[in-house]
Amino acid sequence: MAVAVPIALLALGAPSGLSRRQLACGTCASALLAPAAAVARERAQNARSFGVITWGGAARCDPTASGCAQNGQLRAEQFSQEPGVQMPRASVPDPRARITQRVYLHLELDRKPAGRLSLGLYGDSAPRSAANFAELCAGTLTTGAGEEPASYERSSLVRIVRGRYLVGGALTYAGGRTELGLGSARPVRLPVEPLANDEQGVGSHDVPGLLAMRRGGRSVEYTITLGDASGLDDSWAVIGQVTDAESLSLLARLDLLPVNKYDGSPLVRTAIVASGAALVTDAAKARE
Repeated sequence: MAVAVPIALLALGAPSGLSRRQLACGTCASALLAPAAAVARERAQNARSFGVITWGGAARCDPTASGCAQNGQLRAEQFSQEPGVQMPRASVPDPRARITQRVYLHLELDRKPAGRLSLGLYGDSAPRSAANFAELCAGTLTTGAGEEPASYERSSLVRIVRGRYLVGGALTYAGGRTELGLGSARPVRLPVEPLANDEQGVGSHDVPGLLAMRRGGRSVEYTITLGDASGLDDSWAVIGQVTDAESLSLLARLDLLPVNKYDGSPLVRTAIVASGAALVTDAAKARE
């Protein structure tokens, strides 16, 4: 069966060794596409050989590296990965309320380990939001009988706003239940939806390292500040913070990832590969 060849290809002229008549014939489609496949293989091999990645139609630096800029070129300044050169780090925020629970998120960038985010939750000041976040980290959040639990494991980042904040919580395991829709014979999947709440959170989003969830509940998305993001105060509530320098260093690295200029989504694959939660006991508090 003949294969249709776009008019645009005919307008470009025939490749070496192929006439226009042969180009219009569907039997030569494989001969036409073979050079493009060879070029793609060569680019991929060069990328592996020289430590670059082909994205945005060109060979550029590895976007998961701390020194890779938005334009795909390595920075010549202090953000290199040379031994002894450290990325700039902010200080760990002072606790704004008692930390009642600790959670962690292990992150991968482009299927390579990137580090661990360690977070403390203000369970006394934002009990429902903190409990929802902890249960999502533990993979146990349900809001109704017979539901499968939702989890942050295998979730990804939604967007990164340079120097201000990142948003995560694009779930792979959304949990929930399957039921028949009203007037329909086709099953409908209803994901877990956290219950509503009216918690106000603790203070403003004015320093790096603060964890927040949407005001009013009913959302699994979270945000972590990368700088002064006071514009979030009206729609997000601070419920916790990062607790160590390693987490701040990872946030600084995420802040440098190249993103889609239209929606802020990262141009590399991001994934939470493991997460968990633990209560802060009196004995653990004493050791600190």
